[in-house]
Amino acid sequence: MTKSFKIINELASSYNLPFEDVLFIDLNRMGVITDINYERIRFYFKITENTYFQLSKELNIKRFFFALPTHSNISYYYLRDNSIYLKNEKIGEV
Repeated sequence: MTKSFKIINELASSYNLPFEDVLFIDLNRMGVITDINYERIRFYFKITENTYFQLSKELNIKRFFFALPTHSNISYYYLRDNSIYLKNEKIGEV
């Protein structure tokens, strides 16, 4: 379970993986905290403009499709006001 973009970036660098891959694996593994009363939610997701999202920028990928579990209360990811956050860092918009 990761707590910040910095930690995700360190993991990505140490394993020679794109930042986005490490972030999305962790997001899928931990799920997202939301008040939506379903075990999983599906949505299109647009990442924020951020220096960490280099691969997406290089490949001109702006939207992703996710299906995430919502049953976790220990996740650092949450959905609020049509945006997903990792703690206080906005990842993107739903």
